[in-house]
Amino acid sequence: MIHALHFITQVRNGYDEHGPAFHRETKHISRLAKLNITVSHYFNNEVKCYQTHVWQCDGPCQMKSPYFGIIRRSINRPPQPAGAWYSEHQRACGGNFIKIAEPDKKQTKVKRGPLDD
Repeated sequence: MIHALHFITQVRNGYDEHGPAFHRETKHISRLAKLNITVSHYFNNEVKCYQTHVWQCDGPCQMKSPYFGIIRRSINRPPQPAGAWYSEHQRACGGNFIKIAEPDKKQTKVKRGPLDD
């Protein structure tokens, strides 16, 4: 939100996005709201909740950290040769991706007309 405030008020830090003006604002808000605002933000959990289409490789890479052959996406598009990393994966692992999770199917409501009662 501090970034948004600076954008709207046209505050320029002179350094980078987290310059002196940003730090002053974090200290000010932290003091008023009794928070501990930092310049580090990680949105891993927020992003992961939207990545509901999940594939796992059936090859040797499923035993290797940190990904264990798991590909998570927010859209229903399987791993494919168009991916920049895909050819390297095929060369090093050679496995196939199998879908292991997806969001629940949305139920569509049937609209009823006045004569359907």
